[in-house]
Amino acid sequence: MKYIMIFFLLGYSAVCSQDNSMSDVKVEYEVFKILDNTTRKFSSILLFNASRSLFNYKIDAKNEEINEVKEFGVDQFRLNVNREVVDTLSNSYYYEYRRQHFIRSVQDFNSQSKVFIQEPIQEQEWEIASDTKKIQSFDCLKATLEYKGNRYIAWFTRDIPTTFGPFEFGQLLGLILELYSEDRKLYLAATKVVYPFKQTMDAPSSDADYISNSQYEELLQKYQDSITNSIEEKARRILTKSDRSVHISNIRIEVKKSNDSTKINSN
Repeated sequence: MKYIMIFFLLGYSAVCSQDNSMSDVKVEYEVFKILDNTTRKFSSILLFNASRSLFNYKIDAKNEEINEVKEFGVDQFRLNVNREVVDTLSNSYYYEYRRQHFIRSVQDFNSQSKVFIQEPIQEQEWEIASDTKKIQSFDCLKATLEYKGNRYIAWFTRDIPTTFGPFEFGQLLGLILELYSEDRKLYLAATKVVYPFKQTMDAPSSDADYISNSQYEELLQKYQDSITNSIEEKARRILTKSDRSVHISNIRIEVKKSNDSTKINSN
């Protein structure tokens, strides 16, 4: 573990004098969330160095029913997971050290391409507890966070000092190896840590059109409306060729977004 400490301290001292597009560490995470009332399993990878990070996540492409027991501190519960493809694109979070915002890339449902959302970084006031445990041979500390109306519990290791982490979580003095929401809406755990690991972390193009999260929500609503109108128009054309009188009621289309979540039931 001392090797990692030295590795990162040298990295931070040379931030301004080297190519910072290459990663130093790769962390693979197992992630469980809920989409469309079904527990989904994601494949995700965090790449980072001293000055930037890139977290990519993609829904698991396998279609199968699995049962897994997850342990949260002293609690256990069983997940019944039905894995299937919803979003075939890989989404990501991109951070740069000392910047006041992060960039989230998500799917544009109209063009099947990427939309870049620029969001301000909100301060995360973690409370460090005295609880400790080992995760993959790393000594970890417990931390709790009240964030966006929810309470999160994280286990992080100071053996790998970084303020970056999975999704938009971080701002601890060490790498998050396990994190879950108290209401069981999210669970993630590191399954593999690789160092040194060199891979280019490409920043979003400076020519890209950046939008806010509220603007993205408006785009989703327009997409939903266009699908609804298209279905209604096709139905009307079909009905004009029929002798039957049929009333078209309101059609509800739900767009599945990668950050949607509902409660995971515990047994």
